[in-house]
Amino acid sequence: MPSRRRYIPKADGKQRPLGIAAIEDKIVQAAVVAILTPIYEANSSASAKGFDRGAASTMRWTRSLADQ
Repeated sequence: MPSRRRYIPKADGKQRPLGIAAIEDKIVQAAVVAILTPIYEANSSASAKGFDRGAASTMRWTRSLADQ
């Protein structure tokens, strides 16, 4: 199903488009995430810097200093 399109009024008088996904699309997206996340997390190296699910930014900083 296509996304529903709604427009939200902005302060300057213009409108911002908003796409509302169908429940079927949300289910498919969740399934794809569940399948692909373990594949891509297994391929990322331990010294990779960037987003680390569940780690605070200070932990990433400490970890990156320890890797040097």
